[in-house]
Amino acid sequence: SSVKKIMNTEENASFIKNLFQLVDKNNDNQVDMDELLEILKKIGVPSEKSRQLIAKRIIEEGGSRPGLKALTFQEFAHYVFEQEKKLQLIFSLFDSKEGNVDGKFDANDLSIYFEKLGIKLGSDDASKLIQKMDQDGSLEITYDEWRNFFLLNPAIGEQNPSEMLQYWRAASHFDFGEASFTVPDVVIKGIINMKLVIHVTGS
Repeated sequence: SSVKKIMNTEENASFIKNLFQLVDKNNDNQVDMDELLEILKKIGVPSEKSRQLIAKRIIEEGGSRPGLKALTFQEFAHYVFEQEKKLQLIFSLFDSKEGNVDGKFDANDLSIYFEKLGIKLGSDDASKLIQKMDQDGSLEITYDEWRNFFLLNPAIGEQNPSEMLQYWRAASHFDFGEASFTVPDVVIKGIINMKLVIHVTGS
């Protein structure tokens, strides 16, 4: 599958470092609530309450220190890595046509996926959601388009289908660059390698 593009850990760390620098507006080597709130507003999350909840969850998922108010580079990288695992899993569930995985999904796939979760999504609504994410006019969503749209939304997964839909309807596409960070097939080995590279490049 095109989702399983295996990149070396230097490329993984480079993508995360570029994203970190994009969010870290004051260049203090950490990402705080205000910076997350700013970028969430930029990508179209509509209410202050929603932005607060998402930013808080990003910080909680990235770090484990009590009373955490900001993420270091290493903690931010941990959030991105875990988010990518969720994104790849959900994408693989969308991207399934009679057992054949083609690296894309369309409005019909979207309707089928949410129907399995007990949420009726009409064809017009599904098409509008696809158009929000579609950057090349193909009316099919690639993994890069999917990842760029949902990378900063931790409320994604079968446990949160309604939250995912709410975010999808409100937010807009944000270009995080051409580099694509993906989770290695051997996850444990990937985590070890990632931490080694992050330690070197993020210091």
